[in-house]
Amino acid sequence: QGPGTWLLFVPTADWRERITAAMAQQQQHCICVSPGEDFQQLAADHYQVCPTQVDSFQELIRAIAQAAHNLKGVVHLWSLESDVENLEDSENVFESLQLSCESALYLVQALASELADQMPPLWLVTQKAQSLGNNHQVQQTPLWGLGQVVALEQPDLQCRLLDLETVS
Repeated sequence: QGPGTWLLFVPTADWRERITAAMAQQQQHCICVSPGEDFQQLAADHYQVCPTQVDSFQELIRAIAQAAHNLKGVVHLWSLESDVENLEDSENVFESLQLSCESALYLVQALASELADQMPPLWLVTQKAQSLGNNHQVQQTPLWGLGQVVALEQPDLQCRLLDLETVS
């Protein structure tokens, strides 16, 4: 489909390096977003936003729009680092939900309000949220529910759900 710009919500620097390298081989430009304390532009193609602050996401999308980036797509990968071993620890589960669901909700709201006339497709990526085995990541399943609602409520986003069995 030709070269383009993608907005990638990557959980760690390792993810950022691996994905941008793979996308560059496909002649795709990446703008990466990492979780942090507030909205900041860390480099020309690297931002951070706070997963629990809707204003952070709105500032990000405004900055992307002002830079005249025409996005081919938005990929939310933050849930891939939310592997909660102990589901009885409510603090870990809550933080995992903030990183996956709350941030995805704020992202959808920002895209709908700031890019209403040119909404790029949204991909929500999980790992083992739909697995039938013993390694089912139950804390990631709410993101699937949110994605299904987004697909119905914001059809212009063309929300797609992708569940990975393993990440390599």
